[in-house]
Amino acid sequence: MKVNLQFDPYGSPGQIKVSSDLYSSVIDEFSSFAEITLPCYSRELQNTFIYWYCLDTSLPYETVNIPTDHYHIERYNPTFDFCEFNPLGDNSKEYISSLNIVGITLDNVLYDKISLLPSNNDKLSFLTTKFDIRNKQSVIYKKQWLRQGLCNITYCKPHPFGVIDFTKTKVILMKGKENNDDHDVNSHMNLSDIKVKCLPYPLPLDLITPDIYQKNHDDTLFAYANHDVFEKLKISSGSLVRISLKNKSTRLRLFVLFRPNNFNKNTIYLHPRVKSLYPSQENIQIQKIIIEDTLPIASNVIISRVGDWIQTQKIYQDIILQRLKTFFASKNRLSKVGDLIPITFDKSLSSLTSKDTNISWDDQCVNEITDGYDTLVWFKISYADVKTTNYDGDISSNIFEDEFIIDPVKTKLSTSKIVRESPEATINDDFNAFYNLPTSVKYLSDTFPYYNDISNIINSSIECLKRGIPVETLILLHSTSSNVGKTTLVKSIATEFQINLIDFDCITFSVSEGSLDSITKVIGFLNAKLEGVLPYVESTILYMSHLDVLFPPIDPNQDQNTTKIARTLELGLLNTIMATMKKYKNVIFLASVNEIDNLPSTARAFFKFEVSVPVPTEEQRRSIFEWYLSSKRLNHSCDLIVNNQKFVLGEDVDIQHLALHSAGLTPIDIRSIVSNATEECIENSNKSEHNCNIELNMATLENAISAARDEYSVSIGAPKIPNVTWDDIGGVDQIKGEIMDTIDMPLKHPELFLSGLKKRSGLLFYGPPGTGKTLMAKAIATNFSLNFFSVKGPELLNMYIGESEANVRRIFQRAREAKPCVIFFDEIDSVAPKRGNQGDSGGVMDRIVSQLLAELDGMSSGSEDGTGSDGIFVIGATNRPDLLDEALLRPGRFDKLLYLGIPDTNEKQLNILKALTRKFTFHEDVDLMQVAENCPFNYTGADFYALCSDAMLNAMINIAHTVDSKLTEYNQIRNDNQEKAVSLNYWFDQVATDNDTSVTVRMEDFIKAHKELTASVSQDELDHYLKVKRDFEG
Repeated sequence: MKVNLQFDPYGSPGQIKVSSDLYSSVIDEFSSFAEITLPCYSRELQNTFIYWYCLDTSLPYETVNIPTDHYHIERYNPTFDFCEFNPLGDNSKEYISSLNIVGITLDNVLYDKISLLPSNNDKLSFLTTKFDIRNKQSVIYKKQWLRQGLCNITYCKPHPFGVIDFTKTKVILMKGKENNDDHDVNSHMNLSDIKVKCLPYPLPLDLITPDIYQKNHDDTLFAYANHDVFEKLKISSGSLVRISLKNKSTRLRLFVLFRPNNFNKNTIYLHPRVKSLYPSQENIQIQKIIIEDTLPIASNVIISRVGDWIQTQKIYQDIILQRLKTFFASKNRLSKVGDLIPITFDKSLSSLTSKDTNISWDDQCVNEITDGYDTLVWFKISYADVKTTNYDGDISSNIFEDEFIIDPVKTKLSTSKIVRESPEATINDDFNAFYNLPTSVKYLSDTFPYYNDISNIINSSIECLKRGIPVETLILLHSTSSNVGKTTLVKSIATEFQINLIDFDCITFSVSEGSLDSITKVIGFLNAKLEGVLPYVESTILYMSHLDVLFPPIDPNQDQNTTKIARTLELGLLNTIMATMKKYKNVIFLASVNEIDNLPSTARAFFKFEVSVPVPTEEQRRSIFEWYLSSKRLNHSCDLIVNNQKFVLGEDVDIQHLALHSAGLTPIDIRSIVSNATEECIENSNKSEHNCNIELNMATLENAISAARDEYSVSIGAPKIPNVTWDDIGGVDQIKGEIMDTIDMPLKHPELFLSGLKKRSGLLFYGPPGTGKTLMAKAIATNFSLNFFSVKGPELLNMYIGESEANVRRIFQRAREAKPCVIFFDEIDSVAPKRGNQGDSGGVMDRIVSQLLAELDGMSSGSEDGTGSDGIFVIGATNRPDLLDEALLRPGRFDKLLYLGIPDTNEKQLNILKALTRKFTFHEDVDLMQVAENCPFNYTGADFYALCSDAMLNAMINIAHTVDSKLTEYNQIRNDNQEKAVSLNYWFDQVATDNDTSVTVRMEDFIKAHKELTASVSQDELDHYLKVKRDFEG
């Protein structure tokens, strides 16, 4: 119910007072808790809290009294005067529980005084008495002030809010930081100190006061500020003010922002329409208007389109004009010549809108069909004809330069040509945020070095243009993987530098190989599009993605005429771009390709700069996760959430951990991960709960990452961390120590290698088959949280010359993009045999070995941009190290050879058996040591795996026989009772118990399996492997 609201600066924390009528209306509810929802300007600000309530007979009718300290409200601040009051009734137990731990930060002086008390009970008693905290009644929240400036709740566990149980809750007192008493800067604030900013989001008009201005006035000329600005201007809410800068001025109606809110002091917040006229905050003058004069109504107004790419596209003209018409038809608009008018629309609806259909898309209709508007365009008031009356009563019509009113009934509106406007006025991230338009990832120059490189190039180009120095800026972006964010990067650059962006996706061009017609169409299309927009824009980025699509590879065996046509398209396109840049000096050309080697040498030489955009590194992925998991992004589109819920990030979310386990994934994959996680949270949330935000926890995000890897592993080659631990491997303690020295040290202590000492990153496992070489490599990847690539010899071979070596390069490139990473070459002797001994035509194996050697040479080096091999470990496994090329075994390549032999003691055999059977259920007669003593010393790890698997299979067969006997007995009893026999499925579902289906392994199962098992390695073969070990180890 809606009730009146009062704030009490001396109110008790977690408690509210209610008037007699409210108390008597809810006394039958047998509840002492109620939910209070305050009016709120933004859904990002939490405005719903639960309180314990009590009666206050002095309060007026239908009134609640709330403590100000909970909302950080200073005394004498204007506040909202109403709220929603919802008694929880018997459901209060579902929302409120006792807290286990509460951390309280105290003011230094207060902490020192409390520390003098003899016991913790005395300290708690003092706090509860001083701040009126009641046992199991006062509801406290994390980051809540019990008394502003003195006592703050730092953390609550296990819930973000609850009650304190004096007998169970552990209260931890902490000393706050030194707090220097700052003087009130607002009392000394000058008018020149007041800043202007764009509104971060539209404010609900029903929350402004006085409300007489809500319907009849132009809300785009409403401005908002906290009470400190009104005190300085000495005006009241709803007063007129004028802001001016040089030859520009705008009349605004200023409204006060009620507390609580998250708006800054000393700031006036403007609509984007007004903020576009004042891109800079410096030297802006603000003065109050004492007398409100009557403004004339314009008889004729001409509106021009502000030049940009969208405004020149015919497909969008109808829907843009409809949206413009809706804007002026909704109410009277106050304007003046030179004003800019922002209009938003949804591009996906453009095909459904035309002059013939006469469909009008309003805000509500668009939000029901799509996710809202996605594009912003601008118009400019170019001309106004206003009829004025002079002192003699004569009516004259003239061009009007001052403010006037556009009346949808009396004013004739018409659109004119495209005009040029500075992009500083129309391109701004704040405008996108206000209209909830799609935004791109924010790049930090320190984290993304390639972003810094492009920024420096474009900044230098713009500075040269400002000084009249003609420069031709041509930048080629390339990557080895798709979807790494090249287009997003360009959009972010354009927004940062406030430059117009014209982008073409070359995939959409219809290019027929060997057709002169297609060449003419592509070049003609580009000329027509560019000539229509470039004369009307300032500095512009011309961006063409997937440029390599226009330059298909030329086969020397194909028809000469086809080759000539391909060359013609190549030269024609490059000449068109160069001619455009010479004609329009304000154009910066960028293009992107996935495989730069597929670009013809002529086209590649055309560009002045080449910038590589790799798959994000761990630090870059962390930055991307932080952006997508921010509260603003999580709640960007929360239309599916009901009951005023919003997303909050769980305290258990470790962004660094997410970045580590998302190696190899691209920005679009990370966006998909967060999107899938939020959808899962919405599906699992209890939509009937009140005051329950939807928490995005670590488990949900990890599940989304795992699902992304499974879904994209084939298409994007995303490596995965295997789930093999040291517990799965037994009898290799000495080998584990060697591995820890080789891999663990450079990962955990990279500072030790800053002096130039090269890291050892190559391991070679050799030994008899079945000794766990592959399992060991997977355990390394799991233990150190490394991604895992497994490479088989046949995967590298290709029938075309040069492609086999290219496959080796791609493997290592994928590993660099997914580092920290392990590349595992199983049976490496088939990939890298001794050179010169192979009889294959063309020497393909020799070239593979040479390429592998070249890649291994760079494994111990790294680079600052994250594209080096630092963090990549290569592990090889072979049964025949004597067949490997000798160059592979020198230091710097596979410089650590580890022999994985057969367990030669009963203790090692026992360790393997324990690792393999750790999830078995044993009968009491099983003795694993006795099983190990019965096994010969030529059993490999694979043999022990077979032994344990066969023992489990024997136990399962015994259980199956037992089940059959029990079923037969059960059906016999039913037959004796003249009942129908039941099936096996029925018996399992209705009759069987857990004991009937549990598999218990007995000693006899091991004995039977041992009798049927044959060792995979004979004693002679074992002697051979030992001889090889002696040859290699000396």
